[in-house]
Amino acid sequence: MTKRHSQEIRTGAALGLIACLSFACSHSRRDLPASAELATESLVPTSGGDVRHIGESESGVGWSIAPKTDVAISEVLTHAGVKGTTGLIVVFYTAQHPSEAILAAIRARQGESQRVIGMSSHEGILTAEGYHASPNGVVGALSMTEPGMVIGVGGASLDEAPGGQSARLALRRAAQDAGMTTEKPSMVLLFANRGTEEAMLAAITEEIGPDVPLIGGTAAGRAADLAQKRDALAWSTIANGRRMSTGAAVAAFYAKAPFAYTYGGGYNRVSTKHGVVTDADPRVIRAIDGRPALDVYDEWLGGRPKAGLARGEPLKAAWLVKKLEGDGVSHDQFIHVFTRDNSPSVLFAEANVKNGDIVYPAEGSWNILMNRFAVMPREARKAANNMTPASGIFIYCAGALATIPPDQRTNMSYLVSQAIGDLPWLGVFTWGEQGHVPGVGNLHGNLMSSTLLFPATRNARN
Repeated sequence: MTKRHSQEIRTGAALGLIACLSFACSHSRRDLPASAELATESLVPTSGGDVRHIGESESGVGWSIAPKTDVAISEVLTHAGVKGTTGLIVVFYTAQHPSEAILAAIRARQGESQRVIGMSSHEGILTAEGYHASPNGVVGALSMTEPGMVIGVGGASLDEAPGGQSARLALRRAAQDAGMTTEKPSMVLLFANRGTEEAMLAAITEEIGPDVPLIGGTAAGRAADLAQKRDALAWSTIANGRRMSTGAAVAAFYAKAPFAYTYGGGYNRVSTKHGVVTDADPRVIRAIDGRPALDVYDEWLGGRPKAGLARGEPLKAAWLVKKLEGDGVSHDQFIHVFTRDNSPSVLFAEANVKNGDIVYPAEGSWNILMNRFAVMPREARKAANNMTPASGIFIYCAGALATIPPDQRTNMSYLVSQAIGDLPWLGVFTWGEQGHVPGVGNLHGNLMSSTLLFPATRNARN
């Protein structure tokens, strides 16, 4: 994998006027007249979207900060140009909108035959028009109709099938929904449950093999619960008629045209410092190089972690990196780590680790995250040199979002749009990110980002 180079952000550039009210905040990159008054409510958009036709393909994006879920869904689908049943609706929503209300509103408008996949997002969503969030919640949707693509959606709760088996069942249901039970998909989209991501990836890989690419994210809960992630009922996924507080939602895509995607991200890996994990369970690191894990990590960062803990501050923005290699490919996989009061020398992880893993510390700033993650959509667009993209999905780490100042978040929208180009796209903020690295396989990590571009298709697949 070639080294990604960061793009400089020109913070002095005019990226559009940001207008915020106390009840809502929707950051737009579109310029307003110089005479506009910032406090004028009429200038603050509460919904928006865009529609594109490329050949026989039709796609659209809509968003709304309306507090009533049925009103928000109506505005979202209208802005996305949805007039009848479409090939697929991808919906992202914050915890203020219950998944049952989201699904009921979509079905009331679209009917039960509408394919839909969705999950809860952390705090807000992102579109070409900006970063959108509100104390009352936000909903966004991407609608697509691709005549040369077959799509199937499936879901399964952990009550039906535990751990990774829920993803296996969801994938099989998606294949059945598509009528493609004997063929491998061209692309898989996974919306996962926190704590079971690697098991889900392993089950899906057993079904389709390591070479079928997958892009995904872990459903997020309430923004205030980001550090501890305790309220499991606040996160959810949707798959056609199913809604799940815990489980997996899968969309399988079958097309002759290729998909374009990228997966990566994170801070800078500190290559001069590293150690071997010597005592670990999948998400617990007790020792590195035979010593307490927190002691080693604290030394790597010059004593700052323990100093913060002594002041009563939780261990924030703490990351380890696993350097993965395979078939001539090198990939940095980032893992969020934290401490618990009852185990002061142990590092707990948001992704699996094992004895023998070589880990490095990671350091950086929000500027690095902003610049580094802008590379993902740019590389996806470069990978699309043999296809015409019709629409896209942008998946971004919620922990990374939390480091970016609110007044800079619209810049993310600007950078993504500049890289992806003039087409509908929808961004979501997740509590874990999954993606495919050629030569390595399908992975789960934190502080990651991905971009998936859907191809414009012309003729129905026989």
